[in-house]
Amino acid sequence: TFMVRIEALAVLHNLTFAESNQRGMWEDETTRRVMLSSAALDQPLPVRREAIATLANLTMCEHNLPTMRQHDELGVIFASCAHVTHKDVRADALTALGKLKTAPSLL
Repeated sequence: TFMVRIEALAVLHNLTFAESNQRGMWEDETTRRVMLSSAALDQPLPVRREAIATLANLTMCEHNLPTMRQHDELGVIFASCAHVTHKDVRADALTALGKLKTAPSLL
């Protein structure tokens, strides 16, 4: 099931490259929950890597940023990657963290 989970996350990650998918993926509660739980610190690194890359891609959609900013765990997830040795994950996460910090908040 570990490999199936990684492959499923890889499919989600690939879908985020299409701008038309980014908004709906974040707005879908089930998909959002899967991505957030897969990116948690207690998950194996290959699972986290796919989930973090997927979440980072979703920050490219300006529409998502205000609601993404409301999820405190995203900041923790992205900030935790500052010490990850996989440079692509670290770069994606830090870029996403910067976008979240400067995004308008919903009041």
